[in-house]
Amino acid sequence: MIDQIMANFDRLVVLNGFKPVERQLTQYRQTMIGRLQSSSISRRVKLISFKLYEAIATGQDWRYQDIFATWVKQFEQELCATWSDSVVPQTLQTRLTEALEISYLKAILLSNENAYPFLRFMAPTFLHTVFSDPTLWPPNHQGTSIPLAHVISSARCEMGNFVVMDTLYSMAYSLPQFVDYDTSIPSLSHELYGYSWAPGCPTELLVALAEINQCREGQPTTTGRGWKEIEFSLLTWQPQPSPQLAEWESWMIVAWLAVQESWKHTLLVYVYLALCGAASDDPRIEYSIKQLLRIVDTVKKPSGATAGLHLFAQYFIAGVCARTESQRALVKEKLINMSESRKWLVHGNIFVPVLQHLWTGAGAGGRPVRWADYVRSREQVLPVSGASASA
Repeated sequence: MIDQIMANFDRLVVLNGFKPVERQLTQYRQTMIGRLQSSSISRRVKLISFKLYEAIATGQDWRYQDIFATWVKQFEQELCATWSDSVVPQTLQTRLTEALEISYLKAILLSNENAYPFLRFMAPTFLHTVFSDPTLWPPNHQGTSIPLAHVISSARCEMGNFVVMDTLYSMAYSLPQFVDYDTSIPSLSHELYGYSWAPGCPTELLVALAEINQCREGQPTTTGRGWKEIEFSLLTWQPQPSPQLAEWESWMIVAWLAVQESWKHTLLVYVYLALCGAASDDPRIEYSIKQLLRIVDTVKKPSGATAGLHLFAQYFIAGVCARTESQRALVKEKLINMSESRKWLVHGNIFVPVLQHLWTGAGAGGRPVRWADYVRSREQVLPVSGASASA
């Protein structure tokens, strides 16, 4: 079975928009094989995971929705039955990893509006996993805040998945992140930024997103940065060539730089909207939205690379600021594509009704809107029980 699972892994790497370098692939494979050899649950969960991801990538997931859901429920019951036996640290690590993997599968298979509340349910398992694995912490780390850069630079992709989901959902719902992150960036080898290749978001920018979320909630950042410092870091930041240059196709190299630049403009707009109280007709916002839409329009992938790039944040922010019918139609088309948005770890289509409420309400007739207007639309159309958003 292990050979079959690894064959599925290799096939998914080929389908992905961006690919890790050979050194990273070797590290991922070694880590995965070790887990697969130690647990039958891990083997079956990983096999179904790859089958589901492949079905999503090829647009066939709707055919097997009920079957996948049945398997996931079975795995969950089996994991719960063996949880009390997980007293050895290595066994506990395996069980926690399996729990996270099952949680991701459930989040993908859940009704869309349940994905964010389920992330709250996943957070304790994520924290337990981080605190039980010393390799996820830098030397001499002070405090209990989760070292964001170190976690997403590890070979444990499931940890990067959670961080991306936590930060993106926090932005889209305008609600606090579920985890308290240490956003300082230690000296890490650029090639070891292990997860940045997946969403195309460099570690520095993912850290900036977490800090913007913290500032929006009135929380202090580990670095002490406020909106001015974050804005300056984004304005002066330049896209970084990928260490994968020698192994990537030419379209990937171009797309990598373009996607990074689009993240930069996305976060700048988010700063101006959520931290500065600017309206969508602010010249800084209009410029970045124009650049953002132009850049993502240039990102093309060949037909063989069926897995979409992670562009939820870009289209979401563009949607909040969209004032023309052509812009709104484009955003709606991109976000409503269920198959594509599910590859982004966030259910993009659930925010289309929120944006439509905004467009026909505060933004009717192309009127400029503010972040508070978006928050009111989100609270009315996509409420979260027991949560109070920050405007």
